[in-house]
Amino acid sequence: MTVTGHAGSSPVSRTGVEFWYRRIAVGKSTGSKSNEFYRPRESFEKLLYGHRMYAHLAANLTVFGDEIARREQYKKHRGIEAVHYYLVTKFGWFPSQVRALNTEDLLFLLQEEMADWTLPAHLEDAASAQPRRTRRASSGP
Repeated sequence: MTVTGHAGSSPVSRTGVEFWYRRIAVGKSTGSKSNEFYRPRESFEKLLYGHRMYAHLAANLTVFGDEIARREQYKKHRGIEAVHYYLVTKFGWFPSQVRALNTEDLLFLLQEEMADWTLPAHLEDAASAQPRRTRRASSGP
């Protein structure tokens, strides 16, 4: 099944980006009377939890960058910039190469140095509060 895009455009597949844009952002109906195209609540909660976990890891990496800046006595770099600068100086990579790394890669490169590091005490309460599941997913396989 196809859905017609903007006036004068060719049809696009149901799984295409244009379909989702038209369905959600513009609100065009596809003729379906059910919510078959929408993510179930449990699935959305898992997705949201995963994004919160990722944000939690990114925030910890930024705070570790502050620790690197303190330890290495950087004058201008803090947070994630300190992490990038540290990797540039440690490995001799170009800044563009280091900035292209995602959070998972940065954590992998720094995991030995972060092994004994803990979040500062004044931030632990905030860190333990997020991410938090609001509802348990339904039981099943």
